[in-house]
Amino acid sequence: MNPVADVIVIVGFLVPALALTLCGLVGLSPVWISITVWLVWFSFIAYAFASGNELFKKLLLLGMTIIPFQLVTDFYHVSVAKTLVYDYAFFRILETPDYILVGWCCNVFLIVGYAAIRLTQRIKPWVLGVIAAPVWAVAFGWYEEMASRGHVWHYENAPLFSHVSYWVLVSFAIIFGTYAAGALWLKDKPYRYWALGGVALGIWIGVVSAIAAAILR
Repeated sequence: MNPVADVIVIVGFLVPALALTLCGLVGLSPVWISITVWLVWFSFIAYAFASGNELFKKLLLLGMTIIPFQLVTDFYHVSVAKTLVYDYAFFRILETPDYILVGWCCNVFLIVGYAAIRLTQRIKPWVLGVIAAPVWAVAFGWYEEMASRGHVWHYENAPLFSHVSYWVLVSFAIIFGTYAAGALWLKDKPYRYWALGGVALGIWIGVVSAIAAAILR
């Protein structure tokens, strides 16, 4: 890991966040969500292979492995539980819009995993957990709020904190906590472990979010 990778990850987080914020606050077209997350994804791939950064490659593999399970999870919440509505998509696979395929499955999990591994080089894992939990909760709570205001996606048939469902906030906290711990455990493992980790995480996301949605309705 190096400062160049740090900058790429930080920019990869901030640029889509800015686009989503502008959608929510000033009515920027949601198409910019798709544009920014795809550009970030291609940037991550280009950097990973140009630099030979093995951690980036492993994190990208993990995200790609999650995608099939995310399709099932989104189908459940959109078509079965009817608690999630995607208002915009450049294109969809089943019920999953393009920006979720790369923005959530690939980019977000790369950013969270990279941050956890990078920061534990300087901070003890338990201290990082105490600090990171409220930071990620606020960051992704803001994402969710701006998405609803910008007519990108929203939640229905569930109690809301402003525009964000409680089941989303609870499931995110559990998912990101376990994922960060998993990324720390996987960091020195070969690629096959990361692929299996993606399968486990994909299933975990579906199970945790389904249970949270069922309880917090």
